[in-house]
Amino acid sequence: MVQFLILLSATLCGALLQFFSGVDIHTGDRGYEVLVSLLLAVGLYGSVRGIELSIVRTDLRRIALAISIGVFAKAALIGGLTNVLTGNLTLALMLGIALAQIDPVSVAAALSGGGPRGPVVSPRAQNIIRAWCSFDDPVTILMALALYSHLGAESGMNTSSFLGELLGNGALVAGGGLAALAARRIKGMGWVETPVLAAALVVSAVYGLMLTPAILGLFLRPSIDRSLNMLTLGALYGSAFAVGLFLKGEAAVTMGMGVVVGAIVFCVHIVVAAPLSLGLPAKDRVFLALAQQSGITAILIALLFEQLKPGVVALAVPAILIVNLLHLCTNRLVAHRIMRMPLD
Repeated sequence: MVQFLILLSATLCGALLQFFSGVDIHTGDRGYEVLVSLLLAVGLYGSVRGIELSIVRTDLRRIALAISIGVFAKAALIGGLTNVLTGNLTLALMLGIALAQIDPVSVAAALSGGGPRGPVVSPRAQNIIRAWCSFDDPVTILMALALYSHLGAESGMNTSSFLGELLGNGALVAGGGLAALAARRIKGMGWVETPVLAAALVVSAVYGLMLTPAILGLFLRPSIDRSLNMLTLGALYGSAFAVGLFLKGEAAVTMGMGVVVGAIVFCVHIVVAAPLSLGLPAKDRVFLALAQQSGITAILIALLFEQLKPGVVALAVPAILIVNLLHLCTNRLVAHRIMRMPLD
């Protein structure tokens, strides 16, 4: 609840600044592209770093289906229904990818805020949703970057060759591997991981080498949990403020459509979660069906696509807010009923 209100407030502050000052953001600037890419790199690294492999083993098959078929099915369904609504396939595809994932920051906040009565669902369901949101975040970011690269190439934007990207990613991953090895094998060298990680994220953002953060998140894990959490939350609220700057007067026409897109996203998740939760207790199935939340990844992907398709943000922002509002309301409404359901 608190995070939703802060997110809404940050977006409104950006919108008010835009309304009174008329400030304009030039999405074609190189600085804008690098900044958004850097935030995506940090988010991608944080998502993979947050994956606890131990919890994946409990429901490996179910989680594998959720982050493979489930993610692509959600993106396709959201994109298809949005295309019917907007009549613009490219825009619909961008929104489908941007809004398909479940925000891990929001999920972590929701699970930690179970209240004095404790969590209302089983640890197994909590493990499933933790793994689902941790894995589908990097999957959708990589999908977005692939589409961005494809559309950018068609628009005449400079893109690295496949071989150049492969070598670049390989060099950065090798550097990260050497830093991790030195930290573990050489006494007093633990400090080297953090600067190497920071440098790798910056270079990957500048040159578009986005496989690097995903791979480094698997093994290069310096003790920066608190700093990374603060950076992620700061990026979330800063991004929410930034998207508010895109909500100009003419964007108000499309914001109503964005509300409908948000409802589509929430309903699509219910449809996709239903077969993936078969065999679980009723309480857990309800929990997973109503688990859709959107956050920093959706905002950053929308900001990325805004360079190629102006108007993406104006549709994505109300959709994100509606998704989170629906999550908040539906979970509050069913909480008492879920508490009466047996865990098994």
